Parts: sequence; C-alpha cells; structure tokens
Amino acid sequence: MIRNKILRGTAAVVTALSIGVIGIAGVASAQSSIFLTGPGSNNQIMSNMSNWSRSCTSTNNNDVRVMNNTNQSATSGSANVSGNTIGGSASSGNASNNASTSSIISIMNAPFACGSFWSSGAGTSSISTTGPGSNNIISNSSANHTASSNNHNNIGVANNTGQGATTGNANTSGNTIAGGASTGSASNTAHSVVSASIANHGLVGIVGAGCLS
Repeated sequence: MIRNKILRGTAAVVTALSIGVIGIAGVASAQSSIFLTGPGSNNQIMSNMSNWSRSCTSTNNNDVRVMNNTNQSATSGSANVSGNTIGGSASSGNASNNASTSSIISIMNAPFACGSFWSSGAGTSSISTTGPGSNNIISNSSANHTASSNNHNNIGVANNTGQGATTGNANTSGNTIAGGASTGSASNTAHSVVSASIANHGLVGIVGAGCLS
C-alpha cells in the first residue's frame, strides 16, 4: 500500500496607493488712469495697500496605514503499512506554504500656485496728456502678504504572516518482511516588498494667478 499526498499553500497580497494634491489660485488685477485733463489740474492716483493683505497657504496632511495579514496551514496525510507478510514501502507527502506581500505607496504634494504679481497687490497706474501747470501724483503704499506651505506625511506598513506546515506519519509495523518508510518535507516561505515615495513641493508663482483671502 502506497500513499503519497502533497499539500501546498500560496498567498499573495498586493497593495498600491497613490495620493496627489495640487492647488491653483484665482486671478486678480487693478488698473487706474487719468487722461486728457485741463491746464492747472490736480491729478492724483493714491493706492493705499496697507489695509489690503493677502495670504497664500498650502496645507497637506497625508496619513497612510497598510496592514497585510496572511495565515496559512498545510498538513500532509499519513502513510501506514502494517500486518503484511511482505510489506511494501510507505511515504508521506510534502507540506509547504508560500506567502508574498507587496505594498507600493506614492504621495505627491504638488506645487500650490500663488501669483507672481501678488507681492505688489496693485495693477498699473498712469497719468497722461494733462494740461500745463498740472499737479500729477501717483502714490502706491505697500501691502502685507504672507505665504506658507505645510506638509505632514505619515506612512505605516505592517506585514503579519502566520505559517504552519506539518508532514504526515509514515509507519510500517507488524510485517514479516518490512518495507521502507519515509516522511515528506515541511517548508514555509514568506516574502515582503515595501516601497514608499514622498514628494513635497512648496509654493510657486505663476503670472496672472494669485491666492487671495
């Protein structure tokens, strides 16, 4: 009597995660002009920017948690030769487990656009074609602007693998002439791959775009 059993378990877990954040602001401009005034005219363009403040803030909070759990068990049967005049051979099969996990995480906090012109806060002002003896004044006060970029990235990966492999029993007994007895092999294999990439970009200026609050 010959019994031969082979049991094998295979598990594969693949996790892929990608996060991208990008912001584009609005558009703002201002223009003032005085044109074609008479003699002795008083022409003034006053731009008070002290009370006009802008702020541009980019905040990204990325919290990524990955957990891979694999549990495997493999057991081969038993082989028994007994109570024979001439016994044959008895062997039990092999038992094996193979677990593979792969976690690929990508986070990109893209540049947040705050306009290049917003540092002045004002557009263009002009006084032209005024009469003789005119008083022409253009005055611009500075504005108060602030910009900040905050990126917080947290990545956690946990791979938990539980494996058990047991071969069966091979027995020859009670035979006048006994045959051979052998047991199979038991093996466990676990393989884990973790890849994480993070790209943080700050604030950039784009002509014609701005952040206003």
